[in-house]
Amino acid sequence: MVKRHLLRHTLLPKVAFDNADTQQTLLYETYEEIHASSIKELLSYCKSIDQAKIFRYFWSNWYRPAFGNVGSRWEIASLCGRPGSVASIPISRTTMRLESHWRILKKDYTSHLVRPRLDLLCYIIFNHLVRSRIKLHLQVAAGREKPSIYKDFVHVWRKCAEAVDQTTIDKRDGFYFTDKDKWVCSCPAFVFNSRYLCKHLVCYYSSPHPTETEDILCSHRRHLQRIYFKNICH
Repeated sequence: MVKRHLLRHTLLPKVAFDNADTQQTLLYETYEEIHASSIKELLSYCKSIDQAKIFRYFWSNWYRPAFGNVGSRWEIASLCGRPGSVASIPISRTTMRLESHWRILKKDYTSHLVRPRLDLLCYIIFNHLVRSRIKLHLQVAAGREKPSIYKDFVHVWRKCAEAVDQTTIDKRDGFYFTDKDKWVCSCPAFVFNSRYLCKHLVCYYSSPHPTETEDILCSHRRHLQRIYFKNICH
């Protein structure tokens, strides 16, 4: 529940649940509505299990808004960020991208060094690490290498395709109101997936294992770049 709250955004539709009232269309909420409804749902859950301390913990560390000289924890933790920041969705949900860069630096370039000097690290970063990243980017742009997300995208796509059945198609049109053009769906799986893929979107394509996977991938990435992200890094 908390993860779903933190992944909500004004550009993403409200998640529809099977045990909830049926929606008539995709519902979008403002920053204030997302924050208020998340707090209300958490409070109701904590009341139902009689755990006031749990709500106090999450309020202090995750859901607290800004007041006075005290900063907001919600703006730091949630995907929707600050009020008014609705132009795009951050491509990174955690610090894993930064940690990945440090892992490459430690494994490929500084594994033989023990406590290297700062000037040496700067030299390695600018003359080796950055150049290798630029070279990889140019290779991807020229079509000689596949983007780093390619394998993961294909794996998730095929996994979603294998789960498609008639019920999926019925719920796609009559319950989740999946929009292929905007590439959005109100199912929980769409919000939780880092590639914004779900079986309701995949079932729009006739083949579960499309031969034009690369074209679909490029189209999907361009769409996300236009709708969600300011830029997408390989």
